[in-house]
Amino acid sequence: MTSYTLGQYFNGTFISDGYAAYARYAEQTIGVTHAQCWTHTRRQFVEAQAAEPDAVATALNYIGKLYAIEAEIEVKQLSEQSNRDYLLDHSQPLIGAFMQWCEYQSQTGNLLPDNPLRKAINYTLKRSAALNVFLENPDVPLDNYYLERAVPNTDGAPVTGYFAGLKSALRIWALSRA
Repeated sequence: MTSYTLGQYFNGTFISDGYAAYARYAEQTIGVTHAQCWTHTRRQFVEAQAAEPDAVATALNYIGKLYAIEAEIEVKQLSEQSNRDYLLDHSQPLIGAFMQWCEYQSQTGNLLPDNPLRKAINYTLKRSAALNVFLENPDVPLDNYYLERAVPNTDGAPVTGYFAGLKSALRIWALSRA
């Protein structure tokens, strides 16, 4: 359904939750880049809080710093190139440190396969490349959360995609609901 709906209309970068069909669509479609939503990634760690509160606090701190950097960029009202440079200077090292922390946590052997923190870490590591897309393209936001809240949801299905640089994003969304 994803490739049928988007294939004939979309070329560019889109951001979504962790639904595997979106990643497969991007892998199979020339000219399409998939970015992963940081809010959905954060949510995976929030769901692990009861099981591993200290480790989750560390993960949420890393993610919170990314959003603080985004807020700084908004206040500074940087040009597109300056925005990209700022992201590369500030967010890229932070994401690198976070991914190293995730790798370390996954290799310690202290987390059983069904542990919610292990699941959150695996979710994050699997989507590492897609979580970094916003660094190279300043038009790509950290998340699609605002879209999920802004678009009326008449059929109960979540709105899980944002199409960077595509003015007809709502048309694409509507087509996916048809």
